[in-house]
Amino acid sequence: MSNSNTATYSYRLRIQRDSDGVWFPTGQVSDAYLQEARDQALFESQRRGITGPDPNESVVTEEPLFAPDMDGQISGLTVRVSHCTAQLTTQFTLELFSPASQVEAARLVKAGQLQQEATFRYRVFAQRVENLIGGDRAPGGVVATVRRKPLPLVDGRLSDWLDRARPAGPMYDTDYPVLITEQALELSREYSR
Repeated sequence: MSNSNTATYSYRLRIQRDSDGVWFPTGQVSDAYLQEARDQALFESQRRGITGPDPNESVVTEEPLFAPDMDGQISGLTVRVSHCTAQLTTQFTLELFSPASQVEAARLVKAGQLQQEATFRYRVFAQRVENLIGGDRAPGGVVATVRRKPLPLVDGRLSDWLDRARPAGPMYDTDYPVLITEQALELSREYSR
């Protein structure tokens, strides 16, 4: 999987304490918080037949949905998976950044700036990395690439498999069936450990 647009934007949070409206700027959001969105978009593209069994052959890009006239504030994120000429676009709300906001809120609690049971709101801002580091997208010439070993394919005819298949979740007309054997599920569980 090539994440060609992963380093294009930097995201940061601002947390507002509900009791008095005070804003706390936080640091940059780790890129790891966006990996779930990329993985979900990749899975959907595989389910719809856009991406083959090897996710490394696809290109995953992301672009923030900027709120109008809000000085870099975003209202969501678009993740695009492309393979050859086909592509799938998936939009995510700011809920994607909720785990990052929880971690930052815990840091503020530890620093004594937020009460343990306090409620808060958060906003997310995006800025092009080129603006931050003078146009060099790969500082020090270091580029990270995510590579995964694809799950194995099993020989057989699709019609034979469909007779025994049962859907896991809703099926739509645009969905492409993905058949997963028990052996593949076990292997994927091993990957997750």
